[in-house]
Amino acid sequence: MRTTERRRLGFTMIELVVAMSVVAVLASVLLVGVQRVRERARQSECENRLRQVILSVHLYENDHRRLLCPESRVFGPALPPLNPDGTRSEPVTASGYWRLLPYLGFESEASQARRFNASRGDGASTDHMRRQTRARISTLLCPSDPTDEGTNYRFNTGSTPFQLTTWWEGEESHRANGPFQHTLTRLSDISRGLSQVAALSERRKAAVDGSYDRRANVWPAALTLAYGERNVTIDIVRAVAESMGTRTPSHYYRLSGRSWHNPGLNFVTYNHVAPPGAPWAAVGSTAGLGADAGHEWTGSVPPSSNHLGGFQLAKLDGSITFLTDSIDPHVWASLGSISTD
Repeated sequence: MRTTERRRLGFTMIELVVAMSVVAVLASVLLVGVQRVRERARQSECENRLRQVILSVHLYENDHRRLLCPESRVFGPALPPLNPDGTRSEPVTASGYWRLLPYLGFESEASQARRFNASRGDGASTDHMRRQTRARISTLLCPSDPTDEGTNYRFNTGSTPFQLTTWWEGEESHRANGPFQHTLTRLSDISRGLSQVAALSERRKAAVDGSYDRRANVWPAALTLAYGERNVTIDIVRAVAESMGTRTPSHYYRLSGRSWHNPGLNFVTYNHVAPPGAPWAAVGSTAGLGADAGHEWTGSVPPSSNHLGGFQLAKLDGSITFLTDSIDPHVWASLGSISTD
């Protein structure tokens, strides 16, 4: 009788398995909930940082009566003049971010970028430039992105593959139509409502270990070498980019997005040629397939992010919105352009 009573005080093997299964299910549900809460917090912080960047854009425009050029690149005889001590007052090759840093509270980093100059127009390699301007600018980093350098927030260059208006001015198909381009624009000159035009959006940054991420790395497609810049069209860019599918290219830029100082579609600009989150990005490399500089002016680089189901976008009126990757293609293209056509 006592033996029977002692046996009833314990658990059977089946009861233990059931109890452990219930605990495991509850733990997994709790873990998913915690991860979602953390991601919502990171997404909220991402929104706040992007809001600071678009505010700095407005402050710059108010001071200078124009939107900044996303690339302060100067060639040949048009180099910034030398100072008596042999330095230059502005970078020879740089993104427009160094002009915004003082408005974001990073004056010393802006001064460092301003002092970094090359004696020739395009002489500094990507690696060398990145070492010289390695400062971490926290405001430019999405908290959901594990790569802790460079920038996630990129300037909109329009709904065409062209970052700048080409020298054959009469050809409308080869015009840049975004708010940030080489043809400087004032907010007051934009006839469309500012709430209808994208200013900045996010893109994932390349992994530190160099592994390929089709929504972060940019593929140098040599578009301008293959077709000639005057012959490149939006259909050609889309077809070349889509031809990659989900394959890993033999050559790709391993530093995409990992420098806020470098200019071009590989680092600080994006466009509305491809739908958001498209599993490919291609630029018209002028330096060949093996290049890793990527200061490219022509191509297709869509937004992407580590957020669930979409990405943050800042409009010219200063508002921030979270868009899904399934946004209508026509709406998406329209958001990229300052033109009413």
